[in-house]
Amino acid sequence: MAYDYGVMRDCWLSQFLTDWMGDDGWLVTQSSQIRKFNYIGDSHIITGEVTGKRIEDGRCLVDIEMRGTNQRDTVTCPATATVALPSREHGPVPLPEPPADLQSQATALMLRHNELAAEREAARRTGS
Repeated sequence: MAYDYGVMRDCWLSQFLTDWMGDDGWLVTQSSQIRKFNYIGDSHIITGEVTGKRIEDGRCLVDIEMRGTNQRDTVTCPATATVALPSREHGPVPLPEPPADLQSQATALMLRHNELAAEREAARRTGS
C-alpha cells in the first residue's frame, strides 16, 4: 500500500540543506524530483555532497547534490541546489534585491497599514 507525500520529502531536502548551510547562508536554487513511492513503514536517509564551488556576482556559491534513500537502498528523491555562504575573505552573503514591483507593493501595503493603525489609535483616543 502506497503512502506518499512528495511535498513533504521536498521539505525534508530543504531542511537538510538549510540546517547544513546555517542561518547566515542563502538558498539560491533547489530542484528535486519525487521518483519512487514511499510505503507505510519506509524510512529515509537524506545525504548530500558538495559538487562545486565558485564566486559569482560577489557571492560565494556552493553546488550541492542531495538524495533521499529508503531502507531498500533506493533513491526516491534526488535533488540539486545552490547556496550562497559567507566567507572569511568575501564577508557575509549579499542578499538579492527583490523585484521592483514587489518592493513598490510592499511599500504601498506598509503605508496603508500605517494609515489604518493611525486611524485606530485616533479612534481609541477619542473613544469612538
